[in-house]
Amino acid sequence: MFTWSGNRLMDQAWSSALRRVLCLQFVCVLAPSLLAQVTTPQPFLTTISPAAAQAGATVEFSVTGTTLDGASRLHFSIPGIDCKPKLDAKQQPVANKFLVTIPTNAQCSPCDARVVARYGISNPRGVEITSLPVATLPATATTADKAFKAVLNSVVTGTVTKQGSSFVSFDAKKGQRLLAICRPAWLDSRLEASISLQRADGAVLERLHTDGVLDFTPPADGVYTLKLNDLMFRGDAEYPFAVTLTTGPLVEYVFDGGSAWTLYGRNLPKGSDSVKHFGKALQRAQMPADEAKRLLTLNPVKPMRFGPETEAPGADASKPVALKLPTPFTGWFPERGKPRYFTFDAKKGDVLWIELNCAGRGILADPYLTVEKMGKDAPVFIAEANDRPAIAAKDEFDAGWADPSYRFEAKEDGTYRVKLRNLFSNAPSEPFELRVQPAGAGFDLVAIPSALPKAKADATIDVKAAPLWRGGVTTMKVFALRRDGFAGPIELSAEGLPPGVTFGGGLIREGQSIGYASFVAEETAANWGGSVKLHGKTCGNAIGATAVFKVASTAKESIVTRFTDEVVLGVVASDAPVLVEAASQVFEAAAGTKLSIPLQVKRRADCVEAFKLAALGLNDAVADADVPAKATTSKLDLDLAKLKLAPGDYQVVLQGTVKFKHKPADDPKAAAKEVTFLVDSKPINVRVKPVEKK
Repeated sequence: MFTWSGNRLMDQAWSSALRRVLCLQFVCVLAPSLLAQVTTPQPFLTTISPAAAQAGATVEFSVTGTTLDGASRLHFSIPGIDCKPKLDAKQQPVANKFLVTIPTNAQCSPCDARVVARYGISNPRGVEITSLPVATLPATATTADKAFKAVLNSVVTGTVTKQGSSFVSFDAKKGQRLLAICRPAWLDSRLEASISLQRADGAVLERLHTDGVLDFTPPADGVYTLKLNDLMFRGDAEYPFAVTLTTGPLVEYVFDGGSAWTLYGRNLPKGSDSVKHFGKALQRAQMPADEAKRLLTLNPVKPMRFGPETEAPGADASKPVALKLPTPFTGWFPERGKPRYFTFDAKKGDVLWIELNCAGRGILADPYLTVEKMGKDAPVFIAEANDRPAIAAKDEFDAGWADPSYRFEAKEDGTYRVKLRNLFSNAPSEPFELRVQPAGAGFDLVAIPSALPKAKADATIDVKAAPLWRGGVTTMKVFALRRDGFAGPIELSAEGLPPGVTFGGGLIREGQSIGYASFVAEETAANWGGSVKLHGKTCGNAIGATAVFKVASTAKESIVTRFTDEVVLGVVASDAPVLVEAASQVFEAAAGTKLSIPLQVKRRADCVEAFKLAALGLNDAVADADVPAKATTSKLDLDLAKLKLAPGDYQVVLQGTVKFKHKPADDPKAAAKEVTFLVDSKPINVRVKPVEKK
């Protein structure tokens, strides 16, 4: 649900939908051991209803989940949305029900909704904000003769029927191009939507395609019916849907040309037929930027965005294109996997990065490129590039690793050729961005809650959170998606923190792709949940990522992840049982020597047991610190030679778990329960100095 216009970050929900269509999931009942609360309590949002709401309306939302104790409000990633608890006749809050007022001028797009509760802020669930009226499908609409009668240019929302189908009918006119849009992944739904359009006699006229669009032009006036069900006929509250029925514009691709934009979609004003998708023509329209932006504010989907369009679809694929370095080339793959050719001139010793931006934007493509030296008789093969190495685990996120990246060094003066193709030979024509340029300083950031590595035999997937207990520390794992060969260090900073919370620092070292960012809560910090701005020098704000569902066994169920619109933080108004920090600001030692770092351990809440801390931030090196039972001091011993730490600055965070008896601070009647608490230390700065030459 987020389009990251700087690099390859995609409209993630759309990409997730495609992956889920291609990878059939077998959903099992979650094992009790997975559902049991064995770690620090954190809110988990399972469902939110309704799945869509109209801008300008006040809507009652209901939520379900676990550990939603003390839920006070909903947090939406679209600014300006107001939320209050629903009150009963005695003016007392009704559990897990909220009244939400959406501004009339709210951005119409999918957004993230989260619950702010006693133990912080929950994982997100998707909600569509639309300019169209929203109707709820009644539970009785399970046969064609009981179909819910909808009107065009509206949204119908609900949950699918288990072992059955739901039916929606509407009136349409001959020759009127109408669109039914349904992308359940936007809503974090388990639904694999199967939708067919039928005549009154039951004949199927059209079906929903894998792009989430059913595109149909009626041959005659009449009543038409949509039949909706899950592909495997599953259904319950975790299978919500929202179907947009519209005759209005649908923009799917945007090429930002500055003052003039180029749009591709359906029912576009002044649009002319261009490329085809699944047998249906996409229209192309060019218009001033202001006009395009106004159109996009009401667009029923979040389009994929590119820079200026260099070349429209339908170009002669056999004709090489001479690149104007370092200007990116934005064009279209030919249909059916046909290759494209590009040439550029280079001098001996020139180093250029050849990178493609396509799959990372959510496009169903598997790009592949080869680099050749143009010779007198025939091109001479130099190298090939396919998927780039992934820097995140499968349960963290997928940033479109199918896009290739290649470091090219010219061995001699001459003309070189890039041969580019989409390995999905049956795919329609899709856009891409090709860059051939010297090393730059570009990167984007993704931040997720840091967690200890799981045992190899552990096949479960949990949905992580980053609760920050007062008097404690929480840590984010931050990934740098580097572009154009940029390898420099990235210093992190944060803004928008609530009162009583400070940023402990963060650093991604030179040549590394992962670092850690810490947040520290004072002992007086109040309960809070919301978004924070985490960024690095010269780049924009980081976004988040999450696993969508808890998984009991990865052998039986697929891992589904997505990006989130925001990086969020939840402050818990209960005391952290332990605070670990170093006794000094910076510790220095020469490379190849040993370094001992004294630690101070502040214990609270009768936490007396021994625990172990692992060091994060030392590349892939392993270092531990043991804290004996009842101890208030410890140390971290680093053998710099064994750890192979080169000269430079390192920021180390210690992480481990400790058990303690917890009783909610705001519930005096609650009994104390033993929980396992994730301990993060304050960051420790280590400077490895070069060995002095004698």
